[in-house]
Amino acid sequence: MKRCRTRIVKSFFLFATLSSCVLIAAGSAFSGESRTAQKFALISSAFQAGADIPRKYTCEAEDVSPPLRWENAPAATRTFALIADDPDAPGGTWVHWVIYDLPSETKELAEALAKTEALANGAKQGVKPRATKQEVLEAIKGHVLGEGELLGHYKR
Repeated sequence: MKRCRTRIVKSFFLFATLSSCVLIAAGSAFSGESRTAQKFALISSAFQAGADIPRKYTCEAEDVSPPLRWENAPAATRTFALIADDPDAPGGTWVHWVIYDLPSETKELAEALAKTEALANGAKQGVKPRATKQEVLEAIKGHVLGEGELLGHYKR
């Protein structure tokens, strides 16, 4: 069975799917303190939160990443990480996209981001050539300052 790769962060696929874009802001390690992650805005000009994700951003069409931008991330952010997965996939969670080491001055990702291991700004992309979702989550454990999320739907 061929998998559909949407490049949307946290894509939930079954037949009617819920997609959620999650952006994580990471900073310095915390000294044993428990901190609550600050919520910040993650937005796409391609679809509104809770709305349908256009077919263009799926493997049934162009399979390109949607434009994403974020606002009000924590001031102490050093890097951002973005993870796209599908926890409702028939075979279990399916990870679509991992991008990490996005510099703190980055405030958006353009539509149709290059599918290369590394971007010009130093960010690195997984799932296959670089770090996995689990490796990224392990690396940022204790460093998460904030999180932004964008939910959308996709129906096959």
